[in-house]
Amino acid sequence: MSTLQELSFTENWNKKLDCNCFSTIRMHNADKYKVGNKLKITLKGQLKPNPATVRYVKTFYLHQLTEGMALLDTGYSLAETQKIIQTMYKYKVKNLAQQPFDFVILGYVKSEKITNQLTIQ
Repeated sequence: MSTLQELSFTENWNKKLDCNCFSTIRMHNADKYKVGNKLKITLKGQLKPNPATVRYVKTFYLHQLTEGMALLDTGYSLAETQKIIQTMYKYKVKNLAQQPFDFVILGYVKSEKITNQLTIQ
């Protein structure tokens, strides 16, 4: 058994957490968002039954966000998604233009169930 880091969501943008694979845009974290890492997923504090594995990571700056990335991640246009990110991080980041972000694609590990909030079997 191993301890999993948590990836928490307050919104299920674009109903993405209901899919086998899903994306997220987060502040850059090379240790957490590394291909192969497994994470426990929570939505509004509720644990999803399966962990997810990081399948792909692209580091970028907010001005490099594409329409496709925005639509896939949030279901909103590029301009609307940039506004959402600016709102989410306005008290956490002094200069969003200089803050690297990670576009992360994860896939649920269907063969593993989380037995409690800290371990998998």
